[in-house]
Amino acid sequence: MKSFYSVSVAVSLTLACSAPLFADSGSSGSTWMQRADRNGDGVVSEEERAKAKKIFDRLDRNGDGQLDEQERKVAKEMKKRLDLNGDGHVDEQERAQAKQKRDQFRAKVDANGDGEISEEEKRVARDKWKSLDRNGDGVVGPEEREHARQLKGRGDAGGANSANAEKS
Repeated sequence: MKSFYSVSVAVSLTLACSAPLFADSGSSGSTWMQRADRNGDGVVSEEERAKAKKIFDRLDRNGDGQLDEQERKVAKEMKKRLDLNGDGHVDEQERAQAKQKRDQFRAKVDANGDGEISEEEKRVARDKWKSLDRNGDGVVGPEEREHARQLKGRGDAGGANSANAEKS
């Protein structure tokens, strides 16, 4: 089973890179190829192909070589979160903002600031994630994020104690 850190880094990197590949407009091979052609030169280079494969592999959470309905749902949700201006496309500025958020996330997980994520830091982050994922589906969705914001506004960051108290 993948560790929380591996999954969170994969999701963060996917957030920063996947939108061009998984837009909602059709599913034809040529459209996918156009999205894989990240520099827009009309050719999908080996580097672009490798990046597309890496993104696909991160989205294929069960490793079966296919994106099932749940995996596609996660990809669409990530794209929606990345598309800050709501134009249906994720541009370089939006990708840069996602990378900045990923770096901020890593800094929060790296509690001692040594640049490495220890097993203890992973455990704490995993426990926090579980407390935020109220329905247990492995994704902290919009409602769960809003709930965490409300708890934070009341002085409770949504830790395990508050989540467990609410489930009782």
